[in-house]
This record gives sequence, structure tokens and C-alpha cells, in this order.
Amino acid sequence: MKKYLSLILGCILLTGCVTGARLETGGPYAATATQAAQPELFVMDSSFDVAYAALDTVFRYEQTNRKALWAISPDIKHSLDKVRIESQRVRLDYAIARTAYKATPTPANLDGLSEALAKLQSLNSAALAVIATKGNP
Repeated sequence: MKKYLSLILGCILLTGCVTGARLETGGPYAATATQAAQPELFVMDSSFDVAYAALDTVFRYEQTNRKALWAISPDIKHSLDKVRIESQRVRLDYAIARTAYKATPTPANLDGLSEALAKLQSLNSAALAVIATKGNP
């Protein structure tokens, strides 16, 4: 795991420092003739993607090591199954809130995105606690 993390970080550092331009212009969050720039949505989407990837890493770890973890305690899998179900609900909530924000991009409509992100971050903590406590809350 550490080897992969080092490799990924190395690639990011090497490719991120190659050019003088840090961010490309344009893209789905940039201003167009009919829409203002949406840096807030970019921050929310990026944060949600990172949080979901972190949670997915815990799920993949459990999946890969299921036999060993099951030998420690079957509660690990059962508890993570509950987190998996909740994470799918949060993902759906985020998609709905994102659609509402895209329809009416106002600061008030960012609240749904923020709430979904906070729930996902809470699920990350819960998943890590499941592993750390061997499935016992």
C-alpha cells in the first residue's frame, strides 16, 4: 500500500511541477456566454470525489482482506456493509443537490452539497473506526 501511495504522490509531484501554468483555462466550471464561473461547485465536487475515493479505499481494503478480517471478527464486514449502504444514499443525495445547484446556482443551493459532503466525511470516520475497533463500536 505504501509503495502505491509513494508512486502516486511521486507522479503528482513530477507532473504538477512541469509547467508554469498551474490551472488550465476553460472546462466545465469556467464561465461561458450563458453561465458565470462556478469555483464553488468545483471545490464541492473535488472535495466529494476525494472523500468518496478515501471511503472506497477502505471498502477495497476490506474486500481484498476479507478472509483475514473475517477471522478477526465478522462484525467488520457487517458494520462496513451498513456504511456501504449509507454511502450510496449520500452519493444519491449529492447528485440530487448538485442537480438543484446547477439549475439555480445560488449560495443557498450549496447547502445540500455541503450537507452531503459532511455526511460522507462522517462515514469515512465511521469506516475507519470499524477497522480500528475490529467491528465493535
